[in-house]
Amino acid sequence: MAVDDERKGMDWKERVWGYTGGGGMIQAFAAGYFLWDLQICLRYFGVFGIGLLMHAVAALIVFSLGFRPFVNFYGPTFILYELSSPFLNFHWFFDKLQMTGSRAQWYNGILLLASFFCCRLLWGTYQSLRVYQDCWAALHIQNTTSPILPSSSSSSFLSLISPSTLSNDDNPTGIPEMLAQRHMTGKEGIMRFQPSPSSIANIPTWLALTYLGSNVVLNTLNFYWFGKMIETVKKRFRAPPSA
Repeated sequence: MAVDDERKGMDWKERVWGYTGGGGMIQAFAAGYFLWDLQICLRYFGVFGIGLLMHAVAALIVFSLGFRPFVNFYGPTFILYELSSPFLNFHWFFDKLQMTGSRAQWYNGILLLASFFCCRLLWGTYQSLRVYQDCWAALHIQNTTSPILPSSSSSSFLSLISPSTLSNDDNPTGIPEMLAQRHMTGKEGIMRFQPSPSSIANIPTWLALTYLGSNVVLNTLNFYWFGKMIETVKKRFRAPPSA
């Protein structure tokens, strides 16, 4: 993400309506994981409870909507929440290996709290504010706003393989359209799934509410779990009361 020039050059329109292959791949992995997570939480609801079920549903919604495409830009951004997950798994393994209260678990607990706080609370809250701002702008965009201005090089290429240059008999599979999309670069490539600039209009209210509502659920759970994690780490290392 830090060296991705394509992401750095995006404006708010491209962050909302744009799509990149890298972002789509990350969202596909994330959506697949959370689909598995959802069925596990449903099957073992008595073990995982309502909190993890809500997390699975909200996360699956957030990452699946990127394929509309809708805020595909934020898929890689929000998957960074999971940087704290390995330390949470290590914490569980230390308990199972009879290492509860060990120095190793103490160090891991510090890393868990630090990574959770930085990745989910600080980074996550900041990026959530950014996506709220972008969605607010998209809800109030004027229909005359044009998100992209095709370059001459891209336009000349598209004219060479335009469907109009072939008859229906020569182009039964729509191959020229596919080639045109694959060879688009820059802003045209990012916005290639928008039929035309004039088709850009206000995003549906239900779409914004669904995405942002799921995001609020995830952030609320993160703050709640952070408090629980502090209690758990304290409990592991609290000295027993003297007799």
